[in-house]
Amino acid sequence: MIKINHLKPIFIALVFTSSFPAVSAGQTQVILLVDIDDDFVDENGFPKDEQLFGKKSYYYVGDDDFITVSSPDFQNKFKQGEKDLFHFAGDQETTLWSKIQFKNKSNVNRSIYLFSDTIWIEELSVYQTGLIKTIGPKQHLQQRVIKLGLKPDSVTTFYIVQKEDGPKLQYFSFWKDREKLTRHIISIERNWGFIIAVFTMSLLITVMIYVVYRLKVHLYYCLFVISSALAITVLWGVVSLSSSIAIVYTYSFAAVSSALFIISFLNLKGFIRKLWASFIAYNVLTCLTHYWFLSEGYMVDTRVLTILGVIAGFFSFLFFGFLFYLIYIYIKKREPHVGIFCLAYGVINGGIFLFFMKLQGVLDYSLSVRAVGYAIALENVLMLLALLDKIYNKEKDRIKSNDDMHHSYAQLKKVFYPHQLTSMKNGVHLEKTMPVGMAEACVISFDIAGSSKIKGQGVKGFFRDIFSRCNHLMVRDYQENIDVKAVVANAFRIKEMGDGLICSVGFPYKSPTNNPFMDALYLAEDFIKIFNTRVKEFGYPEDIFCGCGIAYGDLETFYPDSNPIEYDAYGRGIVLACRYEAMRKVVLSALGLKGNVLTVSDAVYRGIDDSKKEYLTLFDLKAHNVSVRDDESAEFIYYRIIDG
Repeated sequence: MIKINHLKPIFIALVFTSSFPAVSAGQTQVILLVDIDDDFVDENGFPKDEQLFGKKSYYYVGDDDFITVSSPDFQNKFKQGEKDLFHFAGDQETTLWSKIQFKNKSNVNRSIYLFSDTIWIEELSVYQTGLIKTIGPKQHLQQRVIKLGLKPDSVTTFYIVQKEDGPKLQYFSFWKDREKLTRHIISIERNWGFIIAVFTMSLLITVMIYVVYRLKVHLYYCLFVISSALAITVLWGVVSLSSSIAIVYTYSFAAVSSALFIISFLNLKGFIRKLWASFIAYNVLTCLTHYWFLSEGYMVDTRVLTILGVIAGFFSFLFFGFLFYLIYIYIKKREPHVGIFCLAYGVINGGIFLFFMKLQGVLDYSLSVRAVGYAIALENVLMLLALLDKIYNKEKDRIKSNDDMHHSYAQLKKVFYPHQLTSMKNGVHLEKTMPVGMAEACVISFDIAGSSKIKGQGVKGFFRDIFSRCNHLMVRDYQENIDVKAVVANAFRIKEMGDGLICSVGFPYKSPTNNPFMDALYLAEDFIKIFNTRVKEFGYPEDIFCGCGIAYGDLETFYPDSNPIEYDAYGRGIVLACRYEAMRKVVLSALGLKGNVLTVSDAVYRGIDDSKKEYLTLFDLKAHNVSVRDDESAEFIYYRIIDG
């Protein structure tokens, strides 16, 4: 009698049907040591991490504790591994012990690292004289690294124990270079993220198709994409799980959604349909069985597990055999979407085959379980292609119309903000997609000095690139909102000229920190940084400078009453910003200097934080007998000269 823990995914059940113990039958005859200086190399003598060292390790399968297995009298029960990758098809014992000895012949402390990239095991622990660390499904990828310390000029023995029911595989590798291991982990997470992005794109496309056609096959494909993403996430091992039972639910969900999609997409009938329906029932029963026995703590006879394993093996055979049925259907009907489906189905079976070959030691360890993950990802893309091809063959005219609509929508993105497009898609008139009215805001006027005198090849591109980068900066922190008065952006572009631009901060869009004074100041400084960077790249033989003025005042936005209806703004804030930017010449002339100048009005100066005020210098207008046009009452302006 044993307690059900969890069944592996169906392909695991298949590959272990023919697995065998990778250990020698006799007793240990020699002392195997891993020299950390000489053995972390490949067959050509080059440094290599992600080592398995199965042939230099000893193994024992049995439910004994550390004190027992580490005792001197117990050591002859360990058997030497015959393969670098160890797997064992035991089903009674739940514990696999590995013993490995590392030699450090240097006179300093050294470290190596054990890394487990899977969450399939219930528990993995490492012992030396005592417990070093235990990891399991609850640890995410970055936490599944165990540091193994080696004393100078010594041989250190480690005992590694894995606890799980059913077939056992070496779910860990050894690394010497911690930096390489870190990069490896980052690579795993990055590749997983890329694949999840592909799934997300597939899901978004399918959701749109479902909204249009409202067919169950599209809903099933959405479930198929979601379940595939979940399955790869579990397979990839990048997440932490509260319990390994979640693996059963994840793969059962993937199996059920895949079967529903296959039945609907291929319009299966008769006996084949009943087989896939039975497969769905089996996975539902598996979930219920695991939940019942694990939650109630019941014991189940080994024969029950054997029956479940036989059924799993049958459906695994169904997976492979179904490919030949698909090929037959394609040859008979010559439907392109069936041919693509055959290719996709073959890809996933190919991934399983590669994994099987890896388990048997035919392929390198680097072709790990992620080969199946990549296969599932590619299968999803191909399945989507098959789905779209089926739609295309049925409704060519409608697809062409949709393509035209998508093209138009893409072009509108060049003119309108995302929230405007969302609002208009929901039936809102254009005139209601932007705030209309008057409010006070900070206005920035940015201008390139003496632009008409700049001659030479590439001048136009030089100007356009500067303002393109500035425009990108204005919408970098854009946050869409159904309420047009609650949309957030770094700035709103009011106007762009050939050599300058005007934008507002705080209205019509809210500023990111809701402090338009500070946000405007930071944005203006970033404009000048962009300008300086582009000037250096341009390599013009003479100096090129810019000016930036910030003012605070009224701003009124509106839509004209006649076509073309273009959102526009005017007001005293815009006028003052231009006037304060023009004071650049006055300040530089009075100081006898050259450079990029940022000038701000007294109202803006009072609104910024004290920590930023110290970077601005007061310029007394009366002392220099000058005034700001359209703001003659101003007594001071504040400036900062920013070198390139």
